[in-house]
Order: sequence, then C-alpha cells, then structure tokens
Amino acid sequence: MSGLIPNGLPVLTLPFSGLEKVALDTNLSSGQAPQSAGVTTQQMTAIGLGSVLPLTDATTIAVDASKGSYFSVTIGATGRTLTISNPSPGQEVLIEVVQDATGSRTITTWTNWTWAGGTAPTLTTAANAVDLVRATYNATAGKWRGETVGKAYA
Repeated sequence: MSGLIPNGLPVLTLPFSGLEKVALDTNLSSGQAPQSAGVTTQQMTAIGLGSVLPLTDATTIAVDASKGSYFSVTIGATGRTLTISNPSPGQEVLIEVVQDATGSRTITTWTNWTWAGGTAPTLTTAANAVDLVRATYNATAGKWRGETVGKAYA
C-alpha cells in the first residue's frame, strides 16, 4: 500500500528498513502543539512489532529485553539458567524454548521470575518439542511474572 494519509505522511508497509519516521503526538495534554518524533526499528521490535530473535544456548541463557519481545532458544543441555536484562515497566516477553534433537533438556533456574503457585513449569522433554512461556515485568516488585502459554508444539 502506498500513498498519503490525511496528515500528508506517507503510508509505509512492513518490514521497516530502519529509516522511517513514525509520527507521534507529544505534549498534547499540556496544551502544547503536537511534535513529531522518530521511532527506530529497534524500538518497534521492543514493543512487540518485530521478528523472533534467536538466543544463544549456554549455561546461562541471556535475554536482553531492550532488543525485542519475542525470542527463541534451542536448549542443548540440562540445568540451564534463563535470565532477562534491561526490562521496561510492564514489558512482556515471549520465549520459545525448543528441545534439541536429543530432548530431556531443562531450565532449572528462571532468574528473577515468579510463577503462579510458586512453581516454574516443567518443560516438555520430547526431542524437538517447543514450549512457549510469557513473562510480564512488574517494576514495583522487580520481578518477571511468568506463565506457560502452551506446551509441546510440533
């Protein structure tokens, strides 16, 4: 789709190249005139408008929440730790946890996460199984509130 929207700005299609500017109105509540500001591709990704970002499997799997909101990791050993850095208040992240071709892999430590009922989920351990977990950052508590979205995706 191309053309102009009523305010004269061009209509853009996804994916973004990183050079676009998205019009934002700021200071309207204080009676000031609207101002435009640019939103980078990285910022769009961080608010949930990006692709699945691959994570590196390691003893500690590091997730940088400032880079996006949808991540995937294939775990290749038992007893992994998953930690998320650089959260924003209220931010949600979605993480695909994929078993390697051997399976029976686990994440035993979810750093700074809390779970309903106080217990982290037991991951599906079949070879190549995919589980999906979501977490919302509670800045007041300084914790990620985790939940299992689905298990054993094919």
